[in-house]
Amino acid sequence: MSRRSNRSESPSRSSRQSRPSRRGSGKSSKNLPLAGIVLLMAGVILLLQTTGVLPWDMWLGLWRFWPLLVIALGIQILFGRKIGWWATVLVIGAILVAIGGALLVGAGNEKPVDSVAEPLIGLESADVSIKFVAGDLALKSLPAGSPNLVEGQFGTEGQGARVQLIRSQNKGKLLISIDRQPWIRWFSKASWKLALSQTTKLTMDLDVGAADAKLDLRELKLSELNVNAGAANVEIVMPASAGNVVASINAGAADITLVIPQGVSAKIKKRTGVSSFAIDAGRFPLSGDVYVSPDFEAAKNRVTINLEIGAANVTVK
Repeated sequence: MSRRSNRSESPSRSSRQSRPSRRGSGKSSKNLPLAGIVLLMAGVILLLQTTGVLPWDMWLGLWRFWPLLVIALGIQILFGRKIGWWATVLVIGAILVAIGGALLVGAGNEKPVDSVAEPLIGLESADVSIKFVAGDLALKSLPAGSPNLVEGQFGTEGQGARVQLIRSQNKGKLLISIDRQPWIRWFSKASWKLALSQTTKLTMDLDVGAADAKLDLRELKLSELNVNAGAANVEIVMPASAGNVVASINAGAADITLVIPQGVSAKIKKRTGVSSFAIDAGRFPLSGDVYVSPDFEAAKNRVTINLEIGAANVTVK
């Protein structure tokens, strides 16, 4: 009987030996998918940037952390087959550290401020960029003879503003934006009061979202103005004695009022969607497809206005 039992067991033993080892396949399945994780994290970063949660300039700081990819590859080689999921966690952690470091590098040493006063110190011209999300924005000129390029007060719930002035000989670049905390800024209302030098030659880029903006540019030496407005209420008084001024205004669901001082000639070109447009036809009669002052070409002080308008209400007076 014992011989029969040994014979009957032999096929089962051989069948076990012929089966592929499941343990070996399990080890291969634990290999760390490094490339997949990197692509996944890159996709998440791009999604957060396109939705405004993360800034695009974060990539300038992120490249400094490329050695972390070498570390992640070393983790895969050393531990990928033994503790695959732990290695995955370590790689993801390393990438998150790089993202956090890039944000800190991008922010630099700037701190949110609630006021600003930047002296001219030889500046003859400046490019001004203002990014404003929601609330009240008032912009005007400083008193004649002021020693400063800009003065301002920033009242913002839960956050301040960021101000950066880059000097290059007698030219400056002034950047003013709301503190970069997207999860707060959309639910807070800011109140900014800014004033710029009368004597400095300026160009200006202004981005406003759901804002109530009043820009009195009457006394400024402004040569170029670019305005992007969302669901905003914007009133702009154009410069009175700045020579030749070019203004481009792109607006969505906004109310735009343009005031052209007496003695200033104007040429207004418009592309509109569903909007209303009211203009002082006595001062700016229609000629072809543009509204233009009769003495525009010979005028000492004149402004060319290009309007790209969606569902907005525009008044020119």
